[in-house]
Amino acid sequence: MAQEGPNPIEVYEGVVQQMQPIMAAVRADQLSGSTPCAEWNVQALINHNIKVSQFFNSILAGTGGVNPMEVEVPLPEEGAAAAFEAATSGLLATAKATDLGKVFEAPFGSMPAGQLIM
Repeated sequence: MAQEGPNPIEVYEGVVQQMQPIMAAVRADQLSGSTPCAEWNVQALINHNIKVSQFFNSILAGTGGVNPMEVEVPLPEEGAAAAFEAATSGLLATAKATDLGKVFEAPFGSMPAGQLIM
């Protein structure tokens, strides 16, 4: 079946390109600041963004074990920007090697890989 709608990999790459400078611009004195997500501060939201990419990568790779809601942990030693880059690059590499029409099981239901990464 032909793909309908936008290319999921291109959409994800675009989002990553928009978020990278934001991650790189966060200063240490901003990490405890509030966010629109009332339960999470800036540090927790950064951790969530990193872990979401790792989580979806683990689903596509069949490795599991990443909890995207485990956010009350220190930022990775390499820093937010580098950790975000590593996580998103890993997901993109896995997604590019995956049939985007293949259906995967996720905690929120079954869906094709292309929908999963969007």
